[in-house]
This record gives sequence, C-alpha cells and structure tokens, in this order.
Amino acid sequence: PEMLRALAQHARVLVRPRALHSLVMGPAVTTRPQQPGATTLYPWRALSTRATRPSTRAKGPWGRAPILDKAALMAIAEKATTQLDMIVPAIASTGGVGIVRKRGYDGLKRWNPTSPGQRHRITIDKSHLWKGDSLKTLTVGICKSGGRNNQGVVTTWWRGGGNKRKYRLIDFKRNTRLDEPAVVERLEYDPNRSAHIALIRYKSDNAPAYILAPQRL
Repeated sequence: PEMLRALAQHARVLVRPRALHSLVMGPAVTTRPQQPGATTLYPWRALSTRATRPSTRAKGPWGRAPILDKAALMAIAEKATTQLDMIVPAIASTGGVGIVRKRGYDGLKRWNPTSPGQRHRITIDKSHLWKGDSLKTLTVGICKSGGRNNQGVVTTWWRGGGNKRKYRLIDFKRNTRLDEPAVVERLEYDPNRSAHIALIRYKSDNAPAYILAPQRL
C-alpha cells in the first residue's frame, strides 16, 4: 500500500487504496485448495514466494500479505501505471485533483429522495466540466430575431426569450488535420447542443479547436 500510495502521489491524484488494490492486484476469490503452483486466488501470487504453497480460503477482501522481491514490485508498479486511467479521470488543466469514481460509473447523478418528486430524479453528472468561460477566439455571438422580420413585424409567433447564449465554433469534420496528434485540455458544456465539447490543442502549432466530446474521453 505504501508503494501504491507513493505512485498515486507521483501521478498527482488521490485514490482510495482499497479500490486501487482491487484493480491492480485483482479481487479476492474464494476457491477450493489448489495444487502447489496454482495462482487463481490473486493475479499477483505468481510473483510471490508463497505461490508454491497450496492456496486456501481467502481471509477477507485483502487476503494475505504477499512476499515480493524487487522484480515483483517493478512488475506491479508497471501494471499500476497502465491501469491508473481506469479509476482516475484526466486531471484538469488547472492542476486540480482528479475525481475518484466508483466502479460502474455511468456519468449519471442520482439524487437523494428528500421529497416524493425527487425520489427517482436522475440527471447528468457535470462535475467534471470546465467551470470557466469558453475560449474567446472560438466563440462568437448569436443574434436572435425573436420571430420578427427586418421591419420588426412578428412573422413567426411564440418565439423569443430564453437565456443569452454564445456560439462555440465546432470543428466537426477535421478533414485538414485528421491525422495530427492533439492534447485534450478540458471538457466544456455547450448550451447549443445536447453533447459536451472538448477543447483540444494540436501538438504541431499549439492551435486550439473545439470538437464533439466522444464517450469516456
């Protein structure tokens, strides 16, 4: 646990040691006693010196503490590095701490039943979205007509009002820069569409662009 906690601090995130242990080490499984050399209880028993002993019923979710050498520790550290992105989302560009999410996270927020109308309320979780303004160079204003023509006469009824919006220029096709690598800076809310958008910067010239954020970006 000390090594995993140090590895998490190196990645500038806060993780639950129990959740990290269950992902990196594998869940504890209760099976019948195996033959010497069997490694079905834990994926990392093949790296320990106790792998040659017969396996018994696991005591608790943590099981026994394995005896690991330097090579085994390096193998676990490499595996933990590749699996950190499974439990911790991308760190915000402001240097904040990543959000630890439970297994089975589906991007929805389930409210507590403080009233009968709120008992089954489910909304989209927007806690990971950018809290600031949109990029000014990729934002233009929107002029609303309110259902009026150029003479100010109402030609379309029941139009008007609503919250004031700014239009984000989205690069939908990316035909000219499709094969260029880019870095995702942040995810943002777009009031003009139901999907979230992502601000990316191309590595070649650091040019920004807005794209539609795909699932689990």
